[in-house]
Parts: sequence; C-alpha cells; structure tokens
Amino acid sequence: VFEDGRILVGVRDTGTKQTSYTRLGFDGERDPTFPANTPLTGTITLLSDGRIVTANFSDNTVSLSRTTSSGKPDPSYPTTTITLAPPLVRNPGFGSLGFSPIYGQLIYRRATEGKTLVAFVSNRIGDSHTRQGEDVSTIIRLDIDGRVDPIFRPIVIHEAISSLCSVDDKINYVGFRSDEVLGIISYFHTGRINADGSLDV
Repeated sequence: VFEDGRILVGVRDTGTKQTSYTRLGFDGERDPTFPANTPLTGTITLLSDGRIVTANFSDNTVSLSRTTSSGKPDPSYPTTTITLAPPLVRNPGFGSLGFSPIYGQLIYRRATEGKTLVAFVSNRIGDSHTRQGEDVSTIIRLDIDGRVDPIFRPIVIHEAISSLCSVDDKINYVGFRSDEVLGIISYFHTGRINADGSLDV
C-alpha cells in the first residue's frame, strides 16, 4: 500500500496464466495514471519512498529493475541480471531424483551506506503435488545505483531464508529447511554473515 492509500496489486490471468501488476486507486478501480498489466515473472517490492523493485526469474537467473512511484523506469537504477546458484540435483533417498533450486521469492532490505541486501529464495513448502525446488538462498548486496557490489561475495545458503537484516555491518538471517517427504518446515536456523559476504563462524 502506498502512503496515499493507493494499492499495488499482482494480477494473474486465469486464461493465459500470465502474471502482471498494476495499481488501484482509492475506489478500488485501476489507477489510470499507472501502467496497466506490466508483465511479471517473479515478485514486486514496494519501497518506503514509493518506488517499486521487480524481480523477474528465469531458471537460475533474475533481472532486477526499479520504477518510480508512477510505474515508469527509474533512470538512476539500471536493470541488473544476476546468475544465481546453478541448478543442483540431489537424491533425498526416497526414490526421487531430487530437487533443483527454483527461485521465486525475494527479500529486499536496506543496509548501511545506502546499499541494499537482496536474498533470492527457493523452497519446497507445499503438498506432494506442488512441492518443488531445493531449500536454498542466494544473498547479494547492491550498491546505491542498483549494481552488484563487487566487494561483497555472493553467498549461497542451503536453507530458505525467511528474514534478513543488517546490524553493525553484519547480516543476520533466519532460515529454514522443509521436510523432504511431507513438505513442511522441519527446523529454523539463525546465522550471521560478515560484511564481505563470508559466514561469521
């Protein structure tokens, strides 16, 4: 929800199965000042200043973009394409071929000095018919201009991160793993990452 009460919404066409997003006005009708049906293959995040970050996933890559509050491309923030952890296959021991990361979630958090932490998450929560993907997360850090911070080593954690924050230049996170058979959360885990992207052990 924007500060003025307008609402950012995702829409899925049941016929074409395509997902898009737009903005609703105070009356619940589509806002004519905002682009309609902007394609989306991932997630949208509304920032505190009204700008919008989109993450469009394709296999193990993601494209990050930012728009202004009016839905127009933000010229100060170039579209950044990031390669995440390559597909992995493991055998959980139950006659399955295992699971590969299928990224579809994003956690976007402000860090120090105008930088941003981004966690891309894949997990297997769901019933036996919809459960897919590996419990794995890739954390990166972006500079103020939206480009990947070269001094921060992207880190892969074999848990699905549910919470992320930056404290005193270190990164605290909460992750979980799901049961391989039942598809329910089996345990939670907390960890900390150093400012350069290495695990704080």
